[in-house]
Amino acid sequence: MFNKVLLIVLLLFQTQILLGAPIKIGTTVLEGKTTKGDEIRVEITAVNNPKSNPYSIEDAWGTEKDGTKPKIIISSIKIIMNDESERVPVSIYMDLTEPKEAQLIIPDEQTIRLIIKGGVHEKYTGRLIIKGGVHEKYTGYIAEILHLGNILISKSVYNTQYPKNIREDIKYSLMY
Repeated sequence: MFNKVLLIVLLLFQTQILLGAPIKIGTTVLEGKTTKGDEIRVEITAVNNPKSNPYSIEDAWGTEKDGTKPKIIISSIKIIMNDESERVPVSIYMDLTEPKEAQLIIPDEQTIRLIIKGGVHEKYTGRLIIKGGVHEKYTGYIAEILHLGNILISKSVYNTQYPKNIREDIKYSLMY
């Protein structure tokens, strides 16, 4: 009986989290299949932040808040379903800097969850003495991009130290 339960649990996890990978300069590829058998491929391209980048805002997710430009940015995300490329707007990734890791989660036949983790400092790195108190330097974030089939649904980003207080939630609507 225990072996049957263990096998069922392993099968459930196998269809839930399909792949996780570190994000480095170049293209990171995550591949998996829906429960219906549709092939999903996600390509995340990260580059050194060019000086001429019009989107290199210093106040993006994952950066120091001292005016330092991010060193690494995401230059594109492609979602390919059964060899058909889906459009991913630049607004989804332009403010996600210093990416470190990505996960692709496909829990059923339609839902595609892309998780991107990043930040200059993922853990407490030290204390800063500022007038009025001591503040921790912390820039870690987790972003979740949700697709249903070929339709972009939402993007949520939150600070890993204060996930309830420092966050951004965007919902997308499809209009013809």
